[in-house]
Amino acid sequence: MCCTTSFGMALGLALLPAVLGGDVQAQPERRAPVRVVEARELAVQDILELSGTVPAAANASLSPATSGLVAELLADAGDRVTRGATLLRLDDELARFQLQSDEAAASQARQALADARRRLAEAQKLKTQRTIAETAVRDLES
Repeated sequence: MCCTTSFGMALGLALLPAVLGGDVQAQPERRAPVRVVEARELAVQDILELSGTVPAAANASLSPATSGLVAELLADAGDRVTRGATLLRLDDELARFQLQSDEAAASQARQALADARRRLAEAQKLKTQRTIAETAVRDLES
């Protein structure tokens, strides 16, 4: 029995090349070249250039209550601001000129009113003396 098993094994090895279609001789293995290096930590810098538009979450239009020249701008486009914050300062030179003009006009109006009251008082005195027409007095009263 011992011989039969050895013979069968030898026969199987002899027929193996015929079954596989080639020579059973050892062929050199094909290996990829391998390089061994020490691992180290490096900073990775990936720069990705993009272009596009980012819309603002909210927009607000700015319009001052008075006209004038901007003397100082305290906030730029895109800045976050809080309610009530001062955003700009107007040049007060034009406002000062307007104030002077308005004060002069008010003074003239006071003088004109005083003059109209004086003429009415005179006309009412003359009316009692019958030296002025009643229609002239009514015109002064209006």
